[in-house]
Amino acid sequence: METKIIQIEVLTSNQTGLLVALSPDMPGFMAHGRSPEELKGRILAALEALIAARGETLVHSRFLGDEPIGSFERTTYKVETETALAA
Repeated sequence: METKIIQIEVLTSNQTGLLVALSPDMPGFMAHGRSPEELKGRILAALEALIAARGETLVHSRFLGDEPIGSFERTTYKVETETALAA
């Protein structure tokens, strides 16, 4: 099994208030939500789907904390993931 920390950047639309999550560590990753709680659920679902597309299984994941950067318009989440090759 491999454990890694994935950085998630969260941007907030000034026009709609929609939260959009992107990751420099996971090409193709994108999730969105109207609240932080909704977004966190969608982040985990999107990570699981991308990891499965790579032929791996998400064994465990957890948020390591919220780390505001600069202003309320941008937040970074760190998610610890543990994966294994799919059977």
